[in-house]
Amino acid sequence: MRKKSLLITAATAIIYLTATSYSSGPAHNFEGDKTGRPGTSGTCANCHSGGGGTTTGSIEIRRKDWSTGSPALTSYIAGQTYIVTVKGTNPTAGLDDFGFQFTAVKSSDNAPIGTYSNLGTMVHGFPATNSTLVEHNAPIPKTGGMYEVSFDWTAPATAVGGINMYAIINAVNNDNVPTGDMPGSTISLMLTDATSIAKVTKEVVIKAYPNPVRDILTLDLDKADAGTYMVHVHNANGSLVSASALEIGASNYTGAISTSAWAPGLYFVQVQKDGSKQVIPVVK
Repeated sequence: MRKKSLLITAATAIIYLTATSYSSGPAHNFEGDKTGRPGTSGTCANCHSGGGGTTTGSIEIRRKDWSTGSPALTSYIAGQTYIVTVKGTNPTAGLDDFGFQFTAVKSSDNAPIGTYSNLGTMVHGFPATNSTLVEHNAPIPKTGGMYEVSFDWTAPATAVGGINMYAIINAVNNDNVPTGDMPGSTISLMLTDATSIAKVTKEVVIKAYPNPVRDILTLDLDKADAGTYMVHVHNANGSLVSASALEIGASNYTGAISTSAWAPGLYFVQVQKDGSKQVIPVVK
């Protein structure tokens, strides 16, 4: 009986030590990449289970040098830095903390790509230098009902074709045992290469209508290459009225800008990409 009791105690200690070590991230504790991306084996579900609800998640990227609130992107430009946001939910009471892993790899061979920075206090890269992934270094509290963490990722200096981003979120009850947690499925974001896309040249035909406009201004871009286009609107005094990004995925594009808050007057709509731009006068 004494031997059996000692065995149970030892097993419990092993489970406890394993769970507490994972609280600083599986890669930092010899478990490797658990995002579930191609070329890896296993996810957080290999160890964690038993919690309630469903853990969902998503990945978003935005240009770091653009204004707050700019749209999420599905393409990258070589050498640019992006803010990566991994977010998720699980409505189950008690699952108020989470852990995660994230990595970016080339579509061609699944080799890690890009560099990480601005990780904050609860995130660290692995390895410590030339990191190939990032993960939690402690259970991260839920904020406003959401699991959310952001950090910077800089695309490679030269284009490499498509890049795939993978992440996984594990909703945890923070009791230092792997039961009672609920890992989500692998989440991903596929990025196309916009590095060599042509600029806004004279061949691109941009129409803005109706002009004069009342509440909604429609933009048509004809003969425009795929990529991200910035749209800046200035009033007659040169003050910036609005800034947004248009993600072009085909040879033609139609988008809309709300003008209901504009005061009557003359405005200049500037469409810009890679240093080239076209300006269209619009009357409200």
